[in-house]
Amino acid sequence: MNDETYEKHYGALGKTLDEMLSHDEVERDTLYDAIFLRLDRKPNYASYNDAELKYREVYLLVGEVGNGGFHSYFNNGTGESADIALAGLQEMGADDAAVLLEQALKIFPGGKPPVEDSEKLQEAMEQVDDETIRIWGECSDEFNNQQAEIIRKLAVEYVKLRREEFHLP
Repeated sequence: MNDETYEKHYGALGKTLDEMLSHDEVERDTLYDAIFLRLDRKPNYASYNDAELKYREVYLLVGEVGNGGFHSYFNNGTGESADIALAGLQEMGADDAAVLLEQALKIFPGGKPPVEDSEKLQEAMEQVDDETIRIWGECSDEFNNQQAEIIRKLAVEYVKLRREEFHLP
């Protein structure tokens, strides 16, 4: 999202996190998106601290699963950071969502996608069978229908609780 589009949609929230969090009347999902989009302006992955990284990866998890389920999450490479997303869900108190992610991860040896080698990840994704698709589908449905809204709420609360750890560019 370019600066002009961001300003059009989220500019009224302010530039700093304190300004953004001061808007009680703002819809939570708007704040949830605005925080991510500001964090996403960081120059590179290494510039995120632990709390920011967990927020980022949880946000990407919710978006990917919402758009195409867990199959999409893992197949598009976003799932490479599933361990960070899982830790984020757990820290945020999204325990039911964490269980769903853990179920979705069980297909992979050691419960983690082989992220160190994209070829191995592709091979693992090619081995996905009908039973895995069914399980991922059930997990995705429950995640989207029952957990995504809860996660967005908990993520914003997480930012509020760990305010001093979030540094928006």
